[in-house]
Order: sequence, then C-alpha cells, then structure tokens
Amino acid sequence: MHAINPPADPPSFPTPYPHEALQPSQWQTVTAPRSRPTAPDPPDLTQRTIGGYEMLAIELSAPRSSVQPVYRRFEALNHRILLHLQDEITELEEHLRETDETIAQLDPARVAGQQQTPASRRAEARSCDELFHRRTFILGRSFQKMEQYYRVLRDFQTVTKYAHSADAAHVKAYQDWMAQHTPVHDSETRFLNCGDDLMLLNVAPTVPPQQPDQCPSMGYIPVLLMLPLLLYSLIPSIVDRLAATLLVAFVATALFAARGPPLPPRDCLIAGGIYMFLMMVLAVGIPRSSR
Repeated sequence: MHAINPPADPPSFPTPYPHEALQPSQWQTVTAPRSRPTAPDPPDLTQRTIGGYEMLAIELSAPRSSVQPVYRRFEALNHRILLHLQDEITELEEHLRETDETIAQLDPARVAGQQQTPASRRAEARSCDELFHRRTFILGRSFQKMEQYYRVLRDFQTVTKYAHSADAAHVKAYQDWMAQHTPVHDSETRFLNCGDDLMLLNVAPTVPPQQPDQCPSMGYIPVLLMLPLLLYSLIPSIVDRLAATLLVAFVATALFAARGPPLPPRDCLIAGGIYMFLMMVLAVGIPRSSR
C-alpha cells in the first residue's frame, strides 16, 4: 500500500497591501461606520438674501445711489494688445510677400523664359502645390488677426471718446460704500486705486417731456403756415407768392426744430413737399383782390 501524504499548504499569493491584510479570525470584527455626518438642510429659495457682487450690482443700478459706476479703461493693456496684434499682422504680411515672391520665381513659364502664367485662385485651390495652400492659410490667418485688431481698436477708440475720467469725489464715495458694506474681498476692490485709469460711464440723464406751457411758440405754427393764404390776395406776382411761402416755411421749420419733438428726416421732407405743392397750386389759383 502506498503511504498517504498529508496535503500540502495552499500556495500563498502576495497581497497588494500587506499591511492591510486581514486574518480569518478578524473577518467578523470588521463593521461599517455606525454614524455619518448629517446633510445640511436645503436652502429656502422663497427668501432673497442679497450679498456679494449681487449687492454691488444692485447699488450701482440704483437711480439715486451715491455710488456711480466706475470702471477701469485698461489703457496700457489695450495698447499692449494692439501692439501685439499689429506685430502679428506685420509678420503675416511679410510671410505673404515671401510666399508670393517664391511662387512667382518658381513659375514654370518664367523659368522657361516665357511670359508669366496668369494667376488663378480656382486652379490654386485644386493644386497639390504646398506653396499655394500655404498662401491661402496665411491669408485666412491674416483675416482673423485683422478682425481682432480692428475690433479692439474700434472699442478702445469708442471708450476713449465717450467715457469720462472719474473724479476723486466719485472714487471716494465708491470706496466709502465698499468699506461700509464689504460686499467683496479687499483684493478685488484694488481697481479703485488706479486713479488715472478709472472712467465714469456716460449715463445720459432722463429728460422729462416738455409740457405744453413750456413751448408756447408751437401753437403759432399752424397759424404761421396759413399766413401765405392771406398774403396771396395782396401779392400779384406768382414768383413773389412762392418766395413768401418759402420764407414762411423756413420760419415754421426753424421753430418746430427748436421746440417740437424730433422727427425723421424722411418724414420732414415728405411733409414739406406736400405743403409746398399745395401752396404752389393755391398761389396760381387765388386771384389778387381788387381795390
């Protein structure tokens, strides 16, 4: 009979974290955490709590607030961006000139001593020559950079033209309000220290409409327009009648432009043309009164 050998110990495999290996006797002792942090209550969205930049924006939008909207021009940064874009466009312009010169000198007809081949954008688009595609890429890149350049230049010119420099009183009122309410961090209010670079938005005040008693001359315009009808009976010549009509129309237009509400130029021309046509018909048809 063969001797029965005892079974060998099962092979042991290395555990990925030896220091965290658990013995069989410890399996029953591992339990999940008994307590977890309690979740906070959801916010009550029916309330409105004002703070931070929302508080500052509401204050700047208030019509009677002592804090006026003050912002930075970023004048030096605008010049820096314009200079950067300008040099990029200049560099692209130089690359385009070099590419054009290379294509012109490598023209097969020119190399053969013949007349230069006429250029064709359509043929270049279907060509496999890398120089043609490079030139198209440079043109597209130049368009993108010029669009950025002119947009920055136009916006900067508009800001420089219409925005006014903020005086010390506006800046002081802004700083006092920020120190009292502290809606944002101190590091985000340092823009108020850039005195020469600060601008005050040109917010046009609301002009109340004029009342009828504030423009008494408007009531005389209809009477003034009818004045030529009274003069036609005294003026024999048609030319003199038309001259008097033009004079009356000019005076009425000046009064209306100074006192009346603004009208589009097209409407003014139509109204003036209709008036002059009617006056011309009446100037010819009304006879002179006999004495």
